[in-house]
Amino acid sequence: MYNLGVIISPPGFFSQLRHMDYDQLFVEFNVGVTRQTCLSVAVRLRFEYNLRERKKFERKCARKTDLLKEKDDDIASLKAQLSLKEAKDAEAIRLRSQVSVVKAVEAARVNELNSLKGQNLALESFGKNLRNTLWTQFGKKRDKIATLLEDAQDIVTRPWSVVTTSLDDVRDLKGRSEGATIQANLAVAQDGSGNFGTITEAIEATQKQRIGTDRYVIYVKAGIYKENIMIGQSMPNLMLIGDGIDVTVITNDKNNHQGLLTDKTATFQVWGLGFIAKGITFENTAGPEYGQAIALLSASDFSVFYRCSFKGFQDTLCLFHYRQFYRECDIYGTVDFIFGDASAILQNCNIYVRTPLPGQQNTITAQGRVDQTSTTGFVIHNSRISSSPNLIPANWQVMTYLGRPWRDYSRVVY
Repeated sequence: MYNLGVIISPPGFFSQLRHMDYDQLFVEFNVGVTRQTCLSVAVRLRFEYNLRERKKFERKCARKTDLLKEKDDDIASLKAQLSLKEAKDAEAIRLRSQVSVVKAVEAARVNELNSLKGQNLALESFGKNLRNTLWTQFGKKRDKIATLLEDAQDIVTRPWSVVTTSLDDVRDLKGRSEGATIQANLAVAQDGSGNFGTITEAIEATQKQRIGTDRYVIYVKAGIYKENIMIGQSMPNLMLIGDGIDVTVITNDKNNHQGLLTDKTATFQVWGLGFIAKGITFENTAGPEYGQAIALLSASDFSVFYRCSFKGFQDTLCLFHYRQFYRECDIYGTVDFIFGDASAILQNCNIYVRTPLPGQQNTITAQGRVDQTSTTGFVIHNSRISSSPNLIPANWQVMTYLGRPWRDYSRVVY
């Protein structure tokens, strides 16, 4: 019989089950337990080692992540610096382009300045040559001019001693007013009965056909001629005779509001020496609302206007330069309508003030003497100042002044 305690004890029980000797089973059991324990220890050690290695790896990964983050930050910073550099490079390219444009403009300006200097030298040379030519051409007439200046001193008692290049011309002009005849070189008529239909065509033909500088007469028959006429310095001693005031009319409406300089608004300009006009109306129909609008601009030395009419509003009659004489003429205007810096005598003339814009005042003269030693000025002798018909019905008060000092040494004698 087996001992029950031995049989039911685990080793004994298992030895019976396995048909093994107890001691042998005990040895194998202990060996197994030892192995199991060793295996557990090995597994635990391996686990701890792997855990340590994993923590090391995680720390290493964290460091790598931080490094990568730093690198990313560095890359972002480099990208920002690159973008800034690209922007600076683009700005530098733009500035270089602008500098190139500025240099090109500066070079063009320098070339233009050099060209203008060349033109200025050429103009100075031309002016010098022109002065010499004019001095030579008109030198023979100095004695006549001196005589005429002496005659001008008693112009009140002898009104036909006019400041002109030839007293014979004035006598011929007076003779025509008394019924005599002056032989015309050309005739202008709108009905085809003359040599030309316009005054401009006659002037152009005169430049081509005329020989010498003797008096040249153009007869302008009755009619309204809407033209802009320029008689240059190359056409001295020209004479225009019309059929009378408001019968032969030269008209236009150019004005300052069209963007023109004041002198460019003139219906009629004359620069040639010794010009004479008789029986003609010179007119600029631009109204007072259009500002400066010249009817006649005269820069003709020793020029004469006899029984002519000048109609406009602001700046009607421009007595630009040199010696001029007006007799028995009608002059209409509002603001500064007799102006300039000529040595001018207006004798036995009618001066009519017209209706200006509301709030404006009329000023008859605006003389432009700028040098106190200059001999220029206006003499308005034995003339009448009155209102034109269109001024009378005005429903507001209009102040009218004899003149204003346009320049520092303005001089007008009534």
